[in-house]
Amino acid sequence: KDAIAAAACVRPLVETAAAFWVDGQKVVEAWDEIKRAGSPSSDAEAFGRRSRLMRVLNELTWGSKFDERAPELKRLWGRVSRSNVLGHVEKLGRATSDDLLRDYQWLCNTVHPSIGNTFALSAPPLVHRTRTHWITGFAGRSIHVEDGHEIHAQLTVQTATARGAAVALRVLQRCLDAMLRTIDDLALTTEAPSMARESYWRKLRIPGRNDPCPCRSGHKVKRCPHQWGA
Repeated sequence: KDAIAAAACVRPLVETAAAFWVDGQKVVEAWDEIKRAGSPSSDAEAFGRRSRLMRVLNELTWGSKFDERAPELKRLWGRVSRSNVLGHVEKLGRATSDDLLRDYQWLCNTVHPSIGNTFALSAPPLVHRTRTHWITGFAGRSIHVEDGHEIHAQLTVQTATARGAAVALRVLQRCLDAMLRTIDDLALTTEAPSMARESYWRKLRIPGRNDPCPCRSGHKVKRCPHQWGA
């Protein structure tokens, strides 16, 4: 049963990593387009850029997936629509490896009462020499069959779970770090934190030109491209 519980935990972890990967790219691309346009020439232009960025952030924050099967929910919460998470997983799989897509299929089947339970809780089937029937054993945990000095175990689900978790955690670590770099770049370029009244842990301010940049790059401020158009 531990294998099924682990698969039930890793499946949403993979979906979360895929969503962060896809959504993070949207934020980076939106900010990159705004920054490369150079310093706003008027308040109206600055407000227009802010509105473009906020549209992306609002979609990622409030977007939901409700359809006509629940019209009340769609009317209340479906005004900002989102694509299905399966599309995100597919995009992440194409960017990483086909193993992720196969592993995700196993995780989904294991969570549902289908063939995944069979593979998670059974030993490999033993086929009779006549090829007329076969027998297997089921237990509340993964089991194996010993044949002489060889041990045969059904580890399909366990492999998919471990590999899916490893990929998801690596993707999340990279996505979160990349998103923090984008947030820091936005803060240092716009100098928006200087207008904030409340203090928070990423309230970055640009120090002297020869001081280390607070964006964690390791470079001096004068060598970091936190300027409009850069």
